[in-house]
Amino acid sequence: MCSGIAAGGGLCAMLYKRGYFGKCILDVSRDGEDWQEFEVDAKQVGHSLVYFGGQFLVCTGKTINSGHRPEVVLTEDGSQWSQPIKVGGRSIMTHYAQGNDRLVGVGPSGMAAMTTDGRQWKVADLKISDSMISLTFGNGRFVGGGLHGQVWISDDGLIWKKVNQGDEGEHLNTMIWTGENFVGIGLGATYFSDDGRSWQRVANEDAPLTAVRNDRGLYLGTQWKGRILSSDDGIAWKEQATLARHVESIACVNLT
Repeated sequence: MCSGIAAGGGLCAMLYKRGYFGKCILDVSRDGEDWQEFEVDAKQVGHSLVYFGGQFLVCTGKTINSGHRPEVVLTEDGSQWSQPIKVGGRSIMTHYAQGNDRLVGVGPSGMAAMTTDGRQWKVADLKISDSMISLTFGNGRFVGGGLHGQVWISDDGLIWKKVNQGDEGEHLNTMIWTGENFVGIGLGATYFSDDGRSWQRVANEDAPLTAVRNDRGLYLGTQWKGRILSSDDGIAWKEQATLARHVESIACVNLT
């Protein structure tokens, strides 16, 4: 199962888990065609991947019971790994955004943490119910999407303010900064904002579980099972392909 895709330093990397307790693998490529496989040198299972400060970062943790004991391990290209670094907080991190000279990660149970170097972490004081399931950075602030159309904003990744509450079930699985506005894509509705504070709700059609937007303004997303969707506006979605297996992660990467 693919747990994340990240790119930086002329490399694209994908994180895989082989069974819940199996090995974690980082596949690395310079062109998207030829891949080299490395085992993640960590004591815990890897759950997410991001590129920050010239290194790939894998967040690890135990997720069977409460108290995930999140840690991170760092690598430039998969060949050598740092020792595990404790993050703190009650949960692993699943989504990331970087801006204002820092990396912010969020996850279940109200987890939000910030670092400026990937090694020293500070954890936000949030309630368990204040869980974000998507995150982006734009217009000078971090914007996180949550369950039922909830949206939080923060300038530093530590102090958060809730600015929107949607309808039940409108989980904002994707939050995107287009360069002009924020777009939160949920099941049943897409939310738009110029500043991250005031939001407009528009009912959507057949929205994906996760989505990205490329440089040409095209939205691409995945939906169960193996469905690849596209949209010009983040509202109306059209199926482009159906694959034999479900697609867990999707990313737009420029390696040229």
